Amino acid sequence: MTRALRVFAALVLLVLVVPATGPAHPPCARTPPPVTALTGHLDITQVLIGSLNGRKIVISAGREGTVRVWDAATLRPVGAPLRGWAPIAYAPPYLLMADREREDGVRRVDLRRPHQASTALEVYTGADHPRLVVGDQDGTAIVAQGDIEDIVLFDLATGRPHGHALPVGGFPVAILALNGVPALIVTTEGDLSVWNLRTRERLGRSLVLHPPRDPPPEPPNTMAAEVSTVNGRPSLLVPTHDRGVISWDLLSREWRTAMDVTEAVGGDSSAMAVHRGTPVLLRLEEQPGAGEDLDLDGHEDRSRITAWDPVSGAQRAAIDVPGHVRALAAEANLVVTGGADNALRSFDLDTGREISRVHGSPADRLTRLVPAGTLAVTIRDQGGWQVADPATGQPVGEPVAPDTGVRAITADASTVVTGGGTFAPVVRVWDLRTRRERGPPLSGFSRYVSHVALSDDLIIAAGDGGKRGTVRFWHRTGRVAHPPLRLPGRLLDLEVTRLYGRPVALALGHKALWVIDLATGTRTANLTLGKVRGDPGRLGALATGMVGCAPVAVIERDGMAVVVNLTTGRPLGTPFDLRAESWPIILGLRDGLLAAADHGGRAVHAVFDVTTGQSLTGPWM
Repeated sequence: MTRALRVFAALVLLVLVVPATGPAHPPCARTPPPVTALTGHLDITQVLIGSLNGRKIVISAGREGTVRVWDAATLRPVGAPLRGWAPIAYAPPYLLMADREREDGVRRVDLRRPHQASTALEVYTGADHPRLVVGDQDGTAIVAQGDIEDIVLFDLATGRPHGHALPVGGFPVAILALNGVPALIVTTEGDLSVWNLRTRERLGRSLVLHPPRDPPPEPPNTMAAEVSTVNGRPSLLVPTHDRGVISWDLLSREWRTAMDVTEAVGGDSSAMAVHRGTPVLLRLEEQPGAGEDLDLDGHEDRSRITAWDPVSGAQRAAIDVPGHVRALAAEANLVVTGGADNALRSFDLDTGREISRVHGSPADRLTRLVPAGTLAVTIRDQGGWQVADPATGQPVGEPVAPDTGVRAITADASTVVTGGGTFAPVVRVWDLRTRRERGPPLSGFSRYVSHVALSDDLIIAAGDGGKRGTVRFWHRTGRVAHPPLRLPGRLLDLEVTRLYGRPVALALGHKALWVIDLATGTRTANLTLGKVRGDPGRLGALATGMVGCAPVAVIERDGMAVVVNLTTGRPLGTPFDLRAESWPIILGLRDGLLAAADHGGRAVHAVFDVTTGQSLTGPWM
């Protein structure tokens, strides 16, 4: 019998050994329909603005593996999500997107017929310069692909190579027309050159930003370079690390420092826009200390975009974004942003006001935010805890007890319970509405509190680590409910649920799942899960929740998830691979969605439909 099947068999026994004092819950009358797609992005990595059939559109790509099209005026979806990743590029009507299931290949979709099958191109994105550059060569839409040997152009309509390759190794930056000549800007180890696409010859001298030296200097951020018109001449604005933003005249090949500012955030963090009739360069600025973040990647919870006049070098405007930004696009005075808070936003640069906003999927918050009625709570990395909006991940009010170390947290609609670490191994009970502590801390642990839970009138806490964990029980008034329960092994995870009408705690250990009857504070089952191979830290995680009307438990074991209906003892599907690459991991389960994250709960690497085991995210989320 396989290990996963042994886990399932053990869980089936679980429902047979827990005593029942009342009528058994009837089995669910129906199975909830499968979840086929997430409601939105999980971390927006790139945004574009374009047009389709006379309608201005926004295109966004997310880390979960979908590309979505939106109406630019309202940010309402246009059609169904498409399977794909950044980098993306758009040359109407063709949308290009990375195909990571085909080793960084590229697929083409005709947005006039998005329901038709996409076309695989011979283009690949490359890991060193992941950017797709599209443009026009004498009426033919093309895409440029570069590597260390040459640069190849492809016809977007046919997907075949367009003419012979350029005899230069490097990566494309932009395609544009110079005095009526189609040209390609190429970067090679940070230097820039311009090539005639008709003759495949270099146009004039290259821009060498640094003389050769050892060690080599950090190259400019050519991914953030933007084509503009400066003093009536076509120019390339390039952020550098030591010379500000330089303006390179694409006709004379002369350059000057246009803006004496430090480099903005890396990546695709610049865009050209128009502020009250004047072309400006938008830059995503660093925001040190910009509030306490709640997003899963540990980014700041607000961002700032500044607009600079490339002629005078003066700042013309700024937009304060109430969320994280890593992707930026603009057309005229319309600015669109996306980031790790999963939100897509549009702004009017002339007024600085937000026009529209659409939130992505909250699935990547399942492992970090704990439900608290209509709100949620989370542990702050810098200490204390924070109330949050579960839909947006944004903070609600000020941090609570920022000077206290919090290792574990749970909540319901009125109460928050936290567990402390090494310097304060106590349990604290808080009023959710007032954010004030109820009574003195609950003590008894000598080392730390690793898990806390609420069930009816009880507060349950576990901790002290070592070879044997301890579980303690209190009433919500602070009075001890049961004697301490010493477990026969180390505790990895703790969840509460109800079986046959009785509140129970499921405690996951190295080799067993212990079932604790909360009415008596005693173990009612000790289910051996089998011998574990490999790193002793890679042992499992536990999540409980509801699927339809049925309580379920999910156990991670050797990277597999086993889902069991705890009411009927029947499996929900077969064990499925959680696609974890590091251990230990954390599981979060809610509304039929199972999220798997690293131990810190920040980097969710996959989201599944718990009833079918089908992944709702790409293989390289």
